[in-house]
Amino acid sequence: MANTSQILTLSDGRKLEVFDNGIDSNQALLLLHGNPGVGEIWWTWLDYAASKGVRAIAVSRPGYFRSDRKEGRLVIDVNADWQEIFDQCGITEFVSIGWSAGTPYATASSFMNGNKGVNLVAAVASLHLWGPDAFGAGSDIPVEMDIEAAASLDAALAQFEGEAESLAGFETSFFEDYAPTRPSYADHADHYQAIRPHLSKLATDGLVSPIGVAEDSHMILRDWGFDPAKVVAEVHVWQGTNDKLTPPSHGQWPARNFANARLHEMPDQGHTTIIVECRDEIVDTAIAQLQK
Repeated sequence: MANTSQILTLSDGRKLEVFDNGIDSNQALLLLHGNPGVGEIWWTWLDYAASKGVRAIAVSRPGYFRSDRKEGRLVIDVNADWQEIFDQCGITEFVSIGWSAGTPYATASSFMNGNKGVNLVAAVASLHLWGPDAFGAGSDIPVEMDIEAAASLDAALAQFEGEAESLAGFETSFFEDYAPTRPSYADHADHYQAIRPHLSKLATDGLVSPIGVAEDSHMILRDWGFDPAKVVAEVHVWQGTNDKLTPPSHGQWPARNFANARLHEMPDQGHTTIIVECRDEIVDTAIAQLQK
């Protein structure tokens, strides 16, 4: 089956971009991108799930690229959008996989009917609950910026220009300058090449809507709208030991605060390499959850 993209219209008239790997099933993996990002970054993950005979869909979150904003929302409020997508696509059971800024949304989806598990890749902890000192420790992102973005949507929007500039050379710097220097590169060279045109969209299509990126940053740094102590789903946390954006302590936070979480510390993995080099293990784990 070939991956397809479509624009679905929700009951309130907003539109969301959805990618589907075409497997005919009421069970699916729900793939949620980071910030910035678009659903297309998951293209090779959709392919891999299809090779296992498992349906997977990826959604460009509200405010990103072809997806309309959901103004004034909390993280958990987006569950209503996922439910409408599931209803239109005939999905009744799912496992969510979130990367980076997608991880709070993946966690929130555990409160939905039909959820069979959650996978957090390069998890983001709660600034609101953990506090700025712990949240910022070990991260290359100054915590003062996170505090400002949490306090004000305007501040988050003002930070967008700098974020866009920092990502301008992402494709070249990551795929040509950095990845080939990794000792593990030869084992994953084919996947690096296959994912490159799709993952690189986070720095192009993912930046089309400044307000969408800023609004997403603002929301994930505030109260998510649910109590982590009430997360009872089976949660797997996949955290790179070399992650400088969401350092290992961010993965340890859900492992401590969720009732049924298991932490996988991935040696020598960074914030982005984990998406390339650890795909198979993560998807295989999610499939096992889905098929229980």
